[in-house]
Amino acid sequence: MRKAAALSIGQLLADGPADEAAASTQEKILAWIQDNDLPIDVRGVLVDVLGASLITHRQNDLLDKFFFWARAPKDSGIWYTVQIAATRALCAMAEVTDDTAIKDRLWELASNAEVDASVRTEIIATLGKLGRTAEVAEVLRDLAVSTSIRYVEQQEAFKLLGRLGYVDPKAVETAKTVARTTGSTYKDFVRLAAAHALTGLGEPALSMQLVLQLVADKSIYRTTRLDAFKIVSQMGLSGLQPLDEAAVAIMRVWAKEENTTEDTREQAIESLIGLEAGSEGIVQDMIAVLQNKREYPRVRRKAAWALSKMPATWSAPICEGLRAVLYDPDEQDDPLRVAISRTLLHFVEEEQAVTYLKAVTEEAYMATARHDAAMALIEHGLVADAIPPLLDVVTDTNIADNLRQSAARALGLWAHGNEEVIQGMQEVLAKHEQEPNARQEVYTALKTIAA
Repeated sequence: MRKAAALSIGQLLADGPADEAAASTQEKILAWIQDNDLPIDVRGVLVDVLGASLITHRQNDLLDKFFFWARAPKDSGIWYTVQIAATRALCAMAEVTDDTAIKDRLWELASNAEVDASVRTEIIATLGKLGRTAEVAEVLRDLAVSTSIRYVEQQEAFKLLGRLGYVDPKAVETAKTVARTTGSTYKDFVRLAAAHALTGLGEPALSMQLVLQLVADKSIYRTTRLDAFKIVSQMGLSGLQPLDEAAVAIMRVWAKEENTTEDTREQAIESLIGLEAGSEGIVQDMIAVLQNKREYPRVRRKAAWALSKMPATWSAPICEGLRAVLYDPDEQDDPLRVAISRTLLHFVEEEQAVTYLKAVTEEAYMATARHDAAMALIEHGLVADAIPPLLDVVTDTNIADNLRQSAARALGLWAHGNEEVIQGMQEVLAKHEQEPNARQEVYTALKTIAA
């Protein structure tokens, strides 16, 4: 409530004239920001509020206050939340003003090693968009290898260096050196950021090579490997056959690696598909994973999804592999069988699969299975059969919010004018004691359905 009130006051300040009433309100907000009894997140919002007014009215005394907050000298007692909110307001102002003095003052902050590194990178990201790319690249290069800042700030500096896209030979060498460094000098996620930055620095093939070396290193953190998988997928195939073959081969290894976590396997499969890899070997890999009952259930479902992304030329072996699991009387995992049915219907008309999906929407114990089966029916054009189970998901307050939100979005698209859905959603909105996440999605969907 306090945040909402603060934002409302801010809108009035930004839209209204700079008169005595506005000045009085501004003084109160300044006092609140310095009130240590107020929650820090509320004080951060109040800085945002004043920032909007600053951009509109350009008051010099207020501008000085924002630069002081952004600098946050030692022993000033300025909280980081206030500091970064002030910084972002100044950056937003720099993007809409022709006043070079403001940009020069921001540059002074960005160049000051005593200023918090995340504040400096925030400013540098803005100044990089406004020109001065050579100077920005130099500061980022220094930040990226600075031992006096946090590892995550080194990582962010390399990310910004890559996005800046200014091909500075010194920056290229720095990124190469850090990416190739072993031992504890740099964290593995910093090395990954350095390797990926080389793409923006004009060395995409080397970038992929170094990222793949990190992926293949079983000693790195799991979260770093997951990020590396995503980067490989984003970068895609390079057109260099040896490198592309290596990328696909490494992803295949991790997709089948049983001695690792399920999220690692899932991301490896996603990255493999992101590389648009659809060979017979990969099809057989995914079928083998799908049919192996010792595998993680989530990994088997991801394999079923991956098979839906394969070229239609492989539909015969894919469908054969899918049916072997779907019609196995000992296979009782409904979420898996729903995923298989969904993929099977992607390639062929299969009445048994449709019948099974309809049965799941009515009988399955797991809400995930009922939700996914209904979505599969929609994909197959059977909207009328999907609406009742989706409404059941939306109206059941014991079901997780993410499923209820997804079901509400689907109904917003497919249940236009359906009176039963309208009534059910109105009942959900009337339950004010419920958390707002699902109710907000229901409200948005209902506006479309009842229009």
